Amino acid sequence: MARPAIVRLATAGVLAIALGVSLTRAQIPTSAYPARRAAAMQRIAGDVLIVPARGSFLADDQLGFVQAADFQYLTGLEELVGAVLVLDGAASTSTLFVAPRNPLLTRGVIAADAASARRLQLSDVKSVDALEPWLRQRPARGGVKAYVAPTDARAAVTAPLPMAGSVTRWQAWLTSLGAASVTSAVTVLRPLRDIKDADELVILRRVGRTSGQAFLAGLRALAPDKWQHETELAVVNECRAAGARGVSFWPWTMSGPNAEFTSLWNSFVTYDHVDRQMKAGEVVRVDVGCQVDHYMGDVGRTAPVSGSFTDGQREAWDLFIAGYRGD
Repeated sequence: MARPAIVRLATAGVLAIALGVSLTRAQIPTSAYPARRAAAMQRIAGDVLIVPARGSFLADDQLGFVQAADFQYLTGLEELVGAVLVLDGAASTSTLFVAPRNPLLTRGVIAADAASARRLQLSDVKSVDALEPWLRQRPARGGVKAYVAPTDARAAVTAPLPMAGSVTRWQAWLTSLGAASVTSAVTVLRPLRDIKDADELVILRRVGRTSGQAFLAGLRALAPDKWQHETELAVVNECRAAGARGVSFWPWTMSGPNAEFTSLWNSFVTYDHVDRQMKAGEVVRVDVGCQVDHYMGDVGRTAPVSGSFTDGQREAWDLFIAGYRGD
């Protein structure tokens, strides 16, 4: 059973197990972002691509702020909120529209000026107040299709409507501004993001190594009468010890009745994350992952609390694998 899809930059499985991984970041070079934007503009031809950043600095969960995936992929601006990147295929320009500085934040501040544009290798950086006038003028040139990258569902803190949410929330607004049609940017950006360059592969290998080590730490922590949270904390600690920035999501070590498919999801709506003591003879759904430079791993298996499957559990597992493989 897989966890919910992680809509960020990438998901990596376990590639290898290695020790002594450094916590030094293997960042994507700044030269990669203009190349990515140029590739996206080639795909939209004479149309417009609209890519919002996260609309709010408030995190969706306890793991902290995560930038909107497509915005991160095209800009590398991991701390910016309330901004919109617009690529104009006809003019071959990339314009970043930024929100006013939030008085609560000292990070993620970008001035709307030529110096920022030069530093970020963009055509222009404007105030977000200029976004609507720009959009009104651009589609008016006739027959322009707008591709929109969906982002988080939170309402924007400082930016104008619609800024956050699904493509549907942009549709009426952009149509009223003269867009011939409005559609999801998935068909534009997914093919680009599916192909990893050499720098991304280095990061993904580290994601695989660290996730593998954290997964093994979770397995080793399983024992009768232990609380699930105890084993989950072992996973969190191992991600850091192995050299990752942290976990991709709060790890699952769901035991006994919690491991049943329709019960797993209760962890998202309960205050204690359905924590319970594991019992001898039970099985546990172990599902974990580590993140490195915004790329995130996810690996899961079913394991016995006591360290070995019973005969009945082993038979059921073998039948499941045979069915999965079509044997």
